[in-house]
Amino acid sequence: MATYTPDEEMSAILGHVKLSSYLAGLGISIICTAAAFLLVLSRAFSGLALGLSICAIALVQFVAQLIYFLHMRDEEQPRWKLAVFLAMCLIVFIFVAGSLWIMHSLNVRMSIHMQEQYMRSQSGI
Repeated sequence: MATYTPDEEMSAILGHVKLSSYLAGLGISIICTAAAFLLVLSRAFSGLALGLSICAIALVQFVAQLIYFLHMRDEEQPRWKLAVFLAMCLIVFIFVAGSLWIMHSLNVRMSIHMQEQYMRSQSGI
């Protein structure tokens, strides 16, 4: 059995991945995060325009992380990685949509009208 040093093992695992790739991804992620923060802080946009701007920046950061950190483009069999990625997107969509549905339902059921009605029904106790 051959023994490897930690540097050799890391080199075998990472293969062709360079430090510059990670640094580029880190730089893009930091720029996107700072841009979104500054947009909100400066109140350059409001309402829908702010939301769409933040979503656009989030999409750019998402793609950068897929390319630079998850290496989605550097795959011998990209179909398998794409299938796993699409399944993950479906699961995230289900979680987000379900959470939004629950929050909306709770908001409707706990409106001021419903609270007043509940308080009136409990006043006879």
